[in-house]
Amino acid sequence: MRTVKMAIWAIVALYVQVLIAPSLTLWRVMPELLLPFVVYLIISTAPSAAYSIIFFLGIAYDLTTPLQMGWHTFSFLLIALLVQLVHRSINKHKFAIVALSLIMLNGLYYLLMILYFLLASSHWKELVTPALFAVLYNSCITIIGVYLLLVIDKLRLSIDV
Repeated sequence: MRTVKMAIWAIVALYVQVLIAPSLTLWRVMPELLLPFVVYLIISTAPSAAYSIIFFLGIAYDLTTPLQMGWHTFSFLLIALLVQLVHRSINKHKFAIVALSLIMLNGLYYLLMILYFLLASSHWKELVTPALFAVLYNSCITIIGVYLLLVIDKLRLSIDV
């Protein structure tokens, strides 16, 4: 049941990324709202189900951006693998350690994106400065998003009708 619920939340997260994230663009940097969801999904769900959902989420997001076909699937699965490997050894009670690891995760994501665009086009020099801002901007969004998703998961709200 939890897998079905997470698959539905993945569809909602994809819609939020495609429909709402462009309106949150700041200095030509669109927030990657799916990154916090990928981190939350791999932390809170069984790995086999999480990897399946993340794979299909990446494919669906790649279909919305044809120039980057395959990039999001690869990067989301790589991030999920790294989070799964490192999540057990991180002291989760220290905010600074979790925030630093999420900043490094965003840095890796944008480093891989720059490498991808280096191979795909010759206009990669214009991406370096926005990528540095994007790491900071998306790190803030990822930190807030992961903690918000974890708090929502802890609140088992029930409505009596």
